[in-house]
Amino acid sequence: MGVFGQDLLDSKLYENGFPHRLFTGIRRDCPIAWHDPGDGPVTDGFWSVAGHPEVTSALAACEVLSAPLPTIVDDSVTSSLVELARRPGLLGEVRRVGFAVAAGELARWVCPRTVVWCRATDELPLGRHLVAPGERLALWLPSANRDERVFGRDAMDLVVGRDPNPHLSFVGDDTLAERFVAALDAALADAVEVVLSNEPEWESDVERSAVRNAELTIVRR
Repeated sequence: MGVFGQDLLDSKLYENGFPHRLFTGIRRDCPIAWHDPGDGPVTDGFWSVAGHPEVTSALAACEVLSAPLPTIVDDSVTSSLVELARRPGLLGEVRRVGFAVAAGELARWVCPRTVVWCRATDELPLGRHLVAPGERLALWLPSANRDERVFGRDAMDLVVGRDPNPHLSFVGDDTLAERFVAALDAALADAVEVVLSNEPEWESDVERSAVRNAELTIVRR
């Protein structure tokens, strides 16, 4: 079927955000695994790639099939503001380390782009597996962003001073990263507090992990 008996294209898995607990086990035990066809839009089998080094290798060697996520900067800002509202004192830490560094960690943490689809153009060795030309791969970005092999023992913690931070949230697009830093800086200009007035819902979408209906108030000086 899928991985650990789970169809990773089942939108129900993503009703409460990205299923990090599930992917922690997948990343540890089978960071690269063949996934049989499911009931979703992908009718062929594919390789599930959950680890940071493996995702990085695939991005460098494969043809990317996924279209850019047009809402990625807005989604990243909204989810970051929700985190700031939920964590008293986090805004002060962001100001202490500076937006350029803190934005990288917030982008790693919220990572609204869930999966990048790509196709192998040549034989691609990944770990103990050999991906054949033409086979499809699903690169799970939020999972790669929590890989302990790259981010250390605190990979499952939000550490705004993390530097360096080789997160893959924007798939290496420096323009998107710069837009996110600028948008977050503008949103928090003169802010002293971020207040969340409701419990946001999540987009139940395999491709996009983003909050919706978030009632946020930015208290300014």
